[in-house]
Amino acid sequence: MGISGAAYASAIAFGRGESAQYMGPNIADQSSGVFFGAFAMFAATTASIMSGAVIERIQTVGFVILAIVLGSFAWIVAAAWGWHADGWLVTQRGVHDFGAAGLVHAVAGFFALGVLMHLGPRIGKFNADGTANHIAGHNMPLTVTGLMLIIVGFWGFLMACVIVPGEAWSWFADKQSTIYGTPITLSALAFNILMAIAGGIIGSWIWTKDPFWMMSGALAGIISVASGLDIYFSALAFIIATSAGMILKPAAIWLESRGINDAVGTVTVHGTIGLYGVIMLGVFGSGYPALTIANAPVITLYGQIIGAVVFFLLGFVPGWVSVL
Repeated sequence: MGISGAAYASAIAFGRGESAQYMGPNIADQSSGVFFGAFAMFAATTASIMSGAVIERIQTVGFVILAIVLGSFAWIVAAAWGWHADGWLVTQRGVHDFGAAGLVHAVAGFFALGVLMHLGPRIGKFNADGTANHIAGHNMPLTVTGLMLIIVGFWGFLMACVIVPGEAWSWFADKQSTIYGTPITLSALAFNILMAIAGGIIGSWIWTKDPFWMMSGALAGIISVASGLDIYFSALAFIIATSAGMILKPAAIWLESRGINDAVGTVTVHGTIGLYGVIMLGVFGSGYPALTIANAPVITLYGQIIGAVVFFLLGFVPGWVSVL
């Protein structure tokens, strides 16, 4: 059967976004569904970040409550303030956090720290004199495989932050951009992520020669450059990631020496390195426009430090209070 002229015209109108009363895709809207799915994933991701820190010491009901607080409040507020063109951290302080090193990773990492300070260590972790015992993972090959799968997922995670041309919220009609208005290509993101992985692995290898820390170093490398992934030169991304890999285990040991039992290094990998990445962009990206519009603030070390403090508090305080 042929399609009537009226039905054909209606279908064309709907495709242009002019009507919503007919079935079918709105081909004028390329990314609303992507962003909905991505933000739902980010909320779940914050809970999964926390889960590694608290394993073996928490009931399911308690974890679900904490996941709701973290996933539906803490990181959402951080995103509204620092991951939106109208957020006060962006418009007043020039904060730039493209890959969410602060507003996802650091918030989740320090939320976990607030919980851990109440939860206490695993049985057998610390001796009577305060020294720590090493509790090895049950299966190193599976541990490394899991970390590698997470690393692969980062390509999707970070590239989901890109706004496609033609969207109502897009800065440019003819090119992809970020929420900060910086033009970006998937090619540039892919290569910077690759350099970050390589740098993180190499930095951790230099310090530890340990497969677990090397794969954790890959994550740390990505997180350390995530804030400026859209504007970094690839060699600079590699250098920052290498330094992150080198400080990873010492930072974890320092935390453990304070009696905090972070089972998989969540606080260090996501929290400490997340804030490290936010601040490093202030060091290397100062003077770059936070938004590519007239009279917009520029990235500064001072502004990035303020952003780091805010992200820390938005994670740690709700984590601490939720367990009281």
